[in-house]
Amino acid sequence: MDSPMRRYMTAAGLSCRDLAREMGTSKSSVAGKVNGSIPWQQSDLIWLAIHRNLSPGYVLGIDAYLTDGGWKPETRIPGPAGTRRGD
Repeated sequence: MDSPMRRYMTAAGLSCRDLAREMGTSKSSVAGKVNGSIPWQQSDLIWLAIHRNLSPGYVLGIDAYLTDGGWKPETRIPGPAGTRRGD
């Protein structure tokens, strides 16, 4: 199965070794997480959000609104029709 992280890394020209070096962890740890055999840790998700602009939902493959370019926090999901913020 092709994970969002695998697609992101391919598009960014990033190897597991490169990402491991950036994150300060081992290549085998990153490879296992990208392949799904090792779960992502909260500290990994925070690091990826801060340094790579990737939402935890994207990394975990559960975001309903995946964007292969990374997390776009300025994008808001609209509320129900006829409602406004602050009402």
